[in-house]
Amino acid sequence: METINKGENGMAKDVGKRLSRKKEPEAPKREGERVNVGFRITPSVRKMLEQAASKNGRSLSQEMEVRLERSFDYLNVAGDALRLAYGPVVAKAMFQFADTMRTKQVVREMVAKGAMTEEQAQAIFPTCDKQIADLAKLDPGTLEEVR
Repeated sequence: METINKGENGMAKDVGKRLSRKKEPEAPKREGERVNVGFRITPSVRKMLEQAASKNGRSLSQEMEVRLERSFDYLNVAGDALRLAYGPVVAKAMFQFADTMRTKQVVREMVAKGAMTEEQAQAIFPTCDKQIADLAKLDPGTLEEVR
């Protein structure tokens, strides 16, 4: 009969060695090959995706992939629309204004969560306010085109 070498706690000393196996290196992915991505969604979103997949003649996985790809395309649509509607100078100013307002909102949220003091926030706000004021008095000739 084989004896098991036990440690102070009564457990076999080599349990960790037996349980930990080396993972095989992952093979490089080929172009067009799909990888598995797992995430959770609500039942109502799943139902909407299933209905859309059925209507569009796709599998659930294909429908999710198409919709995710489109979400990245939509990021560029807003910039393109602003540049077409108002020109590159005004579009750039609008993006800068939005970034500044977003900064102010993030600072307010950090103060509310206790991650930043009110004094720290007040040190940041004048910079944001100056950026907004500078945008308001921009000379269109001083801005470079937006890409």
